[in-house]
Amino acid sequence: MCGLPGEAGMRALRRAVGGVLVLSAVSAASAAAYAGPEWQTGGRMTIERSQHTATVLEDGRVLVASEGTSELYYPATDNWGVSGSMIVRRTEHAAVRLQDGRVLVVGGQADVAPWQTPTAEIFDPKAGTWSPTGSMATGRTTAEAVLLADGRVLVVGGWQGGSVSALWSAEIYDPQTGAFSPAGNMSAPRESHAVALLPNGKVLVTGGQSAAGETPLSSADLFDPASGTWSSAGDMSFPRAVHTMSVLPDGRVVVVGGMTMGGYLASAEFFDPKTGTFTKSGNMRLQRAYHTASVLPGGEVLIAGGASGTGTGGLSNFFAIAELFDPALGTFTDAGAMSVERWGHTASVVSLGRVLVVGGAVSMFGMDATTDIYTKPPPEEPFDPPAEPSGCACAAGGRSAAGGGWTALLLGALILRSGRTRAPTRRTRPRGRPSTPQCRA
Repeated sequence: MCGLPGEAGMRALRRAVGGVLVLSAVSAASAAAYAGPEWQTGGRMTIERSQHTATVLEDGRVLVASEGTSELYYPATDNWGVSGSMIVRRTEHAAVRLQDGRVLVVGGQADVAPWQTPTAEIFDPKAGTWSPTGSMATGRTTAEAVLLADGRVLVVGGWQGGSVSALWSAEIYDPQTGAFSPAGNMSAPRESHAVALLPNGKVLVTGGQSAAGETPLSSADLFDPASGTWSSAGDMSFPRAVHTMSVLPDGRVVVVGGMTMGGYLASAEFFDPKTGTFTKSGNMRLQRAYHTASVLPGGEVLIAGGASGTGTGGLSNFFAIAELFDPALGTFTDAGAMSVERWGHTASVVSLGRVLVVGGAVSMFGMDATTDIYTKPPPEEPFDPPAEPSGCACAAGGRSAAGGGWTALLLGALILRSGRTRAPTRRTRPRGRPSTPQCRA
């Protein structure tokens, strides 16, 4: 049939209105190739989990650990398999993949005294087993941990058993000796804070709370592993706790959302290591904390789930909605929704740039065993219908003769190809280009 659009034309047409394309004389299978959802339900874990950790292994599997048990996710088959039992039953711990491929799990809330455990253990992916390693000097729950460039692990802040305030201190784990050593004190005690390893090897720590019910912090600290010292990194634009912090491909850091005094934040801001300053960026559609942030291969950041409420720490709203942050524009756009509302969940970038979201709580109480997988849609293309192929019968004035051309019906727009194209949205043709396809008689 003369004038039917090719695949490139179909993509341009569908994306021109963001709707569903229905083409007569085009197979349903061809149209379906461009209509897949961003989110799909993944395989179910063996047990329900919240406040767990998820660590991507060197071979692409994902280790999920909490409550004394662990299991492995296999991205190729979307299946889960039970792994070994942990030595200590714990939640709200930290986990880091070491340079040799093993996984360090440290601290957390234990089910036996001391409740904020100082213990640590190692998972060996080759053997599928857990083994003990050295313990911290201080028991910590909700601490943050980050792998340093030299292979050591920095553990920062958190809550200590029997204390109503957070911890100032930090400790460093050395995989070569299996021991922890002191790493100085931050400028303020912090819990529900965020950490990130910068391209220059230093560690940025932002926000958090110094004590339960207190105003979240706006201050930030820098740790220099070479000297083992802490210094101020200035102040964020807003006080934040239970926010996220992600290192972008260009070396900047984006800080998103969180809890502040009296409510929750939709705002985001950048930290530039070159200038050492924070600058405001765009806002999310939703005010949220307890969400996850995942840097995609293209540099965008996927924000998923979370919660908000009234007052400082009150939770009444729980989200399945996701948003995508574009660092180049500093803006957030809709990224669909997960199958359930989640907070206390994890998100991991797995094979082909997909994001695996695991477990969490769907309300104030209870845990979830389901998973969701996000796949970023193909990049947008400008609306530019293809020219008539050679061999078309054309009438005078360049119009297609009866029986030629094609008709496409889009959701919310009707585009008629009969020698003239009426674009349903903004014009994207360069100026000076003919608005009608050129056809020779």
